[in-house]
Amino acid sequence: MSYQQFPSSGSDLVRVGRGHPCPICGKPDWCSVSNDGQVCICMRVSEGCVLETRNNGFLHKLTPRTDTDTTPSCSFASRRYVKPYVEPISEIDPIQWKNFTQLYHLKAKEIGLYKLSDNLGVSVQSLEQLEAGWNTKQVAWTFPMMHDSASYSGIRLRNDHGKKWAIKGSKQGLFIPKQLRSAEEPVQTLLIAEGPSDTAALLDMGANAIGRPSCRGCEKQLFTYIKELKPAQLVIASDQDEPGQLGAAALAKQLASHGYATLVIQPPAGHKDMRAWLRAGAAASDLANLISVKPMQRVAVALGGAA
Repeated sequence: MSYQQFPSSGSDLVRVGRGHPCPICGKPDWCSVSNDGQVCICMRVSEGCVLETRNNGFLHKLTPRTDTDTTPSCSFASRRYVKPYVEPISEIDPIQWKNFTQLYHLKAKEIGLYKLSDNLGVSVQSLEQLEAGWNTKQVAWTFPMMHDSASYSGIRLRNDHGKKWAIKGSKQGLFIPKQLRSAEEPVQTLLIAEGPSDTAALLDMGANAIGRPSCRGCEKQLFTYIKELKPAQLVIASDQDEPGQLGAAALAKQLASHGYATLVIQPPAGHKDMRAWLRAGAAASDLANLISVKPMQRVAVALGGAA
């Protein structure tokens, strides 16, 4: 299909400029927008385009103007009709996420998981437990997220500079190590970490640990998993920062409302999170001592009070 055949616009094209840059790439040159504001030919950005034009540009459909819109048609001032149209992403089922996870994991083993291990300061073994992988297209390491112990929901990405995002179509989920997906023996203590790298750090300290994507969220998945695993004790491992502490306290209260006595811990002063503490030399005995000196906090949370 050529631009002339595209049904949404028969308007003339207007060159972008400094006062009205391209609504797709934000640049003031090369690109054009139709006079009625319905389509844009961006010469730089292909993502989300409807088709490639004959002049090697990319045709983007923009949000249509309304009948009551009085904005001049070529001013590009209204965001109502400069928002790029992107085809909705079809839902990816758990089997596909599992296949992606296995593919990326094999790629990571091929290039060497030790590279991620060195970058994060955690062991290759803990990364294997979390099925860490490598996505060549995104140039990023991958961590699968799970609805429960058997169902994959998406993939978290992390590059070597620490930037974190997720593959399109992903749904937030838990980071569950393989050893806790089909635990044959009862789990005495389950630690809940913030993010996959802290989860890996706790695994290196000998703990049974799972992770949430951040300091808040995934409560529904967490409650489902806890009911399935039935641990005797729950411990939330919080970061040292305020959002981490507030998120941990909120989760503890939610767990208490479901009848779970929960302990909240954080690394000693000077260590921002569990991974930093591990890198400073913390061992399994240090973690055990940290948990053992907090009995009153567990009782307070169990009674519904503040931790």
